[in-house]
Amino acid sequence: MEFLVPCLLMTMLGYFLVSRYGNAVTTTDLTFSVGYLAYIYVANVVCFDSNKLQLSQREKNNIPLEPMGKDSLGRGQFITKSSFKIYFGISKIISFLIPLVLIFAGPSDVAVMVTPSLIIVLAQFVGEQSTGSFHDVLRVLVPIGYVSYNLFGPVTSWARDSW
Repeated sequence: MEFLVPCLLMTMLGYFLVSRYGNAVTTTDLTFSVGYLAYIYVANVVCFDSNKLQLSQREKNNIPLEPMGKDSLGRGQFITKSSFKIYFGISKIISFLIPLVLIFAGPSDVAVMVTPSLIIVLAQFVGEQSTGSFHDVLRVLVPIGYVSYNLFGPVTSWARDSW
């Protein structure tokens, strides 16, 4: 449940951005943002039985779940490395902070173009934070799905409209 506060904050930021620049965010963007995460949740229940086997084994052996440590997708091998920290910091700046600054401080044309991509990044953040106890296959699919949609959806539209 420790992921609840960051998820709520990102959802509120997303709602604010949609209310401010709603004409730039398509119904498809919003549908994908919510629908893909719903698909991941349903797949976890249907295909992996809510990951009950792994979680019950951990509980039986009294092993706590550490989604940002030993139970991360890299099994904790990369999360403490300086190169990963640099990569993670730069990716946050490029995908989150720069678009956020452009939305609030940049020209309105730029804000309108950047908003859909930022909404997808916020949805990805919520998806990654809320699926920490899911099966690894689904946890890997969260960033792949959102980045793929962002690349072939809002970013493609942005490039086409800019041309």
